[in-house]
Amino acid sequence: MVEIAVALKMRLIVFDILFTESEGEPPNAHDSERYLAWANSLSRVLVKLGLKASPKPKQSLADYMSRAYGSNGSTAAVQPRPRPHSGGGKE
Repeated sequence: MVEIAVALKMRLIVFDILFTESEGEPPNAHDSERYLAWANSLSRVLVKLGLKASPKPKQSLADYMSRAYGSNGSTAAVQPRPRPHSGGGKE
């Protein structure tokens, strides 16, 4: 089973490389279907081998709010994202 998982992962890596080197050209339907089939097969093989997904850390709403907005509820802790520079023209 481990060998099957490795072979499937290697096929997926090859397709990942092909997809990233395709210079913006989307994969054709046949390649997309093969990739999806191999990815699903790998997932099922890993489950059969006993691999379990790691649980997501649980975060309370209060923890999220204090991290995102500061402990007093203000939005001062949130830093705005810088706007991308267009490269030319008037600002």
